[in-house]
Order: sequence, then structure tokens, then C-alpha cells
Amino acid sequence: MKYTVVLLKDDKQVGKYKLDEDMFNDYKKQLEPYISLPIPSKPVICIETGEIFKNVHRAAEWVIINELSNSYSADDCIRKACQGKKEKAYGYSWKYL
Repeated sequence: MKYTVVLLKDDKQVGKYKLDEDMFNDYKKQLEPYISLPIPSKPVICIETGEIFKNVHRAAEWVIINELSNSYSADDCIRKACQGKKEKAYGYSWKYL
């Protein structure tokens, strides 16, 4: 499985890297002490199923569990659908509550 790591500076992309799972997990572990303050999560609804999720991350976990994706970019795809930047993500319509 490949992971994509995007580096941002002032919300502008300054690098994009493909990593294997072991390398990704090593870097993630090293970076955990520097994690930003959490952003309050917004509940998300899947329009077609009516299922409500605590946040985009939980919705992405549902997508992965149901084998609609095996990618950690599922969060970003669902977030873009909630923001109206995409019509659907993984065949479903998503909205913030």
C-alpha cells in the first residue's frame, strides 16, 4: 500500500511524497509530538444511507471498512464532497450537519 504525504507551508503545497506503509508509520510516529491542536470536528451525513458520522474521519473509516476504498485519502475526498468541491465521494453524497 502506498501513502501520499503532502507538505504545506502557509496552506501552499511545497512537496508531495509517495511512501510505503512502513516508512509512513515511522514518520507518523516521529511527528506525533508535533501534531497541531485538534480542529473541532463536524458531524457528517451520508445522504443516500442517512447514516450520521461523528466527523469526516469516521466517515472515511466506514468507506474503508466497506471496501469502497483502501486509501487514507478517503478523508480528503469526503471533505471535498462536504464542501461542495466534488459532487460525490465513493458513489455517495456527503454533507456537514
